[in-house]
Amino acid sequence: MTTGSPVEVSGPGVPEPASSMVARYWKTKAFAHDVGEYWVHYWKLIDGRFMSYNARKNEFKVWRPKKHVVISSDPRMSAIRRLERTYDKTIRRLAKKSRALKLAK
Repeated sequence: MTTGSPVEVSGPGVPEPASSMVARYWKTKAFAHDVGEYWVHYWKLIDGRFMSYNARKNEFKVWRPKKHVVISSDPRMSAIRRLERTYDKTIRRLAKKSRALKLAK
């Protein structure tokens, strides 16, 4: 099962994306009480997305990391607008979950 944009996977053993799409590969060991130790495989794809394969759940996930807002000492208007959009989106998301923020409006 793949979540996010589909990426073709194949291969013996651990299914993996085509080597022409992979910029970097690593794996980490995880532990669960029901199955013990297992590997979680990660790939950084050449288009900037990340992909993981969880051997315990037998599922893939594909995601694009969020870009952080960086403001220089002499910011441009586009950077300020991006900061404002990100701030507004975050406040709206928190207001849905927090009663105190709803009362502050």
